[in-house]
Amino acid sequence: MLSFNIAMRFLRKSPMQSILIAAGIAIGIGVQVFLGSLITSLQTSLVDQTIGHSPQVIVQSATDGQAVRVTPALKQAFAVQSQVTTAVPTRVFSAIYRKGKVSAPLQFTGGDLAQLNTIYDISGRMSAGTARLGSGDVLVGKDFAAKNGLKPGGTLPLVLPSGKAASLTIAGVFDFGSAAANSATAFVDGGYAAGVLGYGADQYSAVDAQVSNVFDSKSVAAQLAADLVPRWCQATAGLEARAGAIAAAVASHSWSGGGTPASLEAAVVQDADRLEALGAVGVARVFATGASFGAQLWHPEDPWAEDRPLDDKAWSLDHFERKLLKLQADMKTRSGRDLANDRQRTMLTYLAALRSELGTES
Repeated sequence: MLSFNIAMRFLRKSPMQSILIAAGIAIGIGVQVFLGSLITSLQTSLVDQTIGHSPQVIVQSATDGQAVRVTPALKQAFAVQSQVTTAVPTRVFSAIYRKGKVSAPLQFTGGDLAQLNTIYDISGRMSAGTARLGSGDVLVGKDFAAKNGLKPGGTLPLVLPSGKAASLTIAGVFDFGSAAANSATAFVDGGYAAGVLGYGADQYSAVDAQVSNVFDSKSVAAQLAADLVPRWCQATAGLEARAGAIAAAVASHSWSGGGTPASLEAAVVQDADRLEALGAVGVARVFATGASFGAQLWHPEDPWAEDRPLDDKAWSLDHFERKLLKLQADMKTRSGRDLANDRQRTMLTYLAALRSELGTES
């Protein structure tokens, strides 16, 4: 009551000052809310720009160059995954653009334009010409077109993987906002790509998919694998009797979706998956993965999260404490533990050097 009486006396004696204080507080709150909304919006935009227009889950053959058959069973496996928003069969090949003394490699993705749009939004990112993939049409990137003086309606002379010469009509030019993509990527009709690769009607290089939450892509991939592996085993001579055990090993291997391995095979697969995240390669993967969805290297004022909760979605360095440094203790096989010990020492050496360079040695 005393504090209330003092506040009321101040309001009556200095009304103008009270109004200014209240206005200042309101403006401060407004700015804070605005900045919070702006940061959230920028994070969403960055994720959309970096991985929002690319496949987040890819199903392809374990053997390089071997086709994937898009069967009803494969389609059903995608259909039952509620987080999969689109699944697009694609045919991919490389060819050489050659005109006179000029030559440059291009990677071609073949498919149905309407389906490709669900991932790449090609039609919405055209800078010239028409978004069209008829027989004999090609869409090329803005940087590639500019460098080689190419325009819609012109021809694109190629040397195909077979060594044969070919020529396509440039229907349009797209701009993906990335010099790398605009310089080395092209799109063609799926039927044309099938002819180049010698594929049948149900054969593709891969099935590219997107998920509703990009951070769940690994768990979605694990679920897909667990569903597809038994079907593959049943269709492969000699593996029919092991289909259940192999599927269980695949289902339990990942950090996010895995559990306790029920067999030696499952333990070996799980350890192998964890070993990929450790050592010098693991250090590189932490920062490369963080950069892909917009995480900063480390918190500028508290890099080791001594007075804040860990957040590896915002600060890549947090991922070591949140996950990687726990993996060694979770290895299930003796060989896995030995290898993990060596790789953990590599990471700890790196972290000690980083502490020294940041001036944060304890």
